[in-house]
Amino acid sequence: MDSRPSKRLVDHAAAGDPQALDQLFAGCQARLRRLLALKGGSALRSTELDDLVQEAYLEATRQFADYTYQGPDSFFRWLATVALNRLSNLQRMVSAQKRDRRLERPLQGDGSTIVPGAVHPEDAGPGPRTLVVGVEAEARLDRALATLSADDREVITLARMQGLSLQEIADRLGRTRNAVALLLSRALRKLKTAMGGDGVDE
Repeated sequence: MDSRPSKRLVDHAAAGDPQALDQLFAGCQARLRRLLALKGGSALRSTELDDLVQEAYLEATRQFADYTYQGPDSFFRWLATVALNRLSNLQRMVSAQKRDRRLERPLQGDGSTIVPGAVHPEDAGPGPRTLVVGVEAEARLDRALATLSADDREVITLARMQGLSLQEIADRLGRTRNAVALLLSRALRKLKTAMGGDGVDE
């Protein structure tokens, strides 16, 4: 499905049509997953990535009244902001837990630890999963992205996932347009090599 939804579909979703909102999200789902994989890097497990995509959809559903259509790619940009905020919250939580191990206490009998107030698998049941076509291809892309440097992931994220122009990226990164174009070209070549030469258009 096209990740650039029509104004008509947005209008239907704004009028309260849940199927229209589902279609908007479905059109952005694979692209959103790749964006989160790029930003999260190798520290983000596949199951956490799936959960983040699903959480982003639930949060976007709650916040949809705040969304304003501003062009064919504006829904994805808005959804990406929601998802990246969820990712930032997760990263801050993980970082805080690593800094303060005093919050941990041993579980009875097995020597493992838990964090007070945390939800654990035996209590929460199965986490949300997003069904994605081409699971193997997605996993291969995730592994390839994890091999790139932070700069390479960032420029690919801004250009291919968030849809910014070279000039917009240059302004954000404090570089010249030509420098960004060169960085992006090199990053895409590295990604293509890491994927065995498939699936990346330069």
